[in-house]
Amino acid sequence: MVGGHPRPLRDKAPPDAPDAPRRRAQYPSGMTSSGAVSPLDAEDLRVRVQKRLDDFLAHQVALLDDVSPDLAPLAESLTDLLRGGKRLRPAFAYWGWRGAGGADCEEAISVATSLELLQACALIHDDVMDGSDTRRGMPAAHRRFATLHRGNE
Repeated sequence: MVGGHPRPLRDKAPPDAPDAPRRRAQYPSGMTSSGAVSPLDAEDLRVRVQKRLDDFLAHQVALLDDVSPDLAPLAESLTDLLRGGKRLRPAFAYWGWRGAGGADCEEAISVATSLELLQACALIHDDVMDGSDTRRGMPAAHRRFATLHRGNE
């Protein structure tokens, strides 16, 4: 055992080794290696989840604007964070619902979409705990607010 690991650690495994890093194959958006539509894109799932998020955020931004214009950076940060991602959690929830006999309905999309809000909270927390500077190519939320507050001192 090396460092608590049952086998020696290697800096780089040969490409044919069982523990070699796997490269992701590149296929057209929404397609799998067999040419089938990805479960993430079947029934326009990702599009429907993003639309639900956009509608929800538009409503919330309006409420935040009524409270104070100072909340605009918060709304912008959340909107940017929720604009991307693979949408795996909504897909698992939605296809679990459908696999259990549930109908394709807007309520199922709403519930599945809510998992993206939970994921956003987890990502923000993770970035703070890890001291990450960026998330999806943009400044992490806590870095955005640190910069904003430094400008107000």
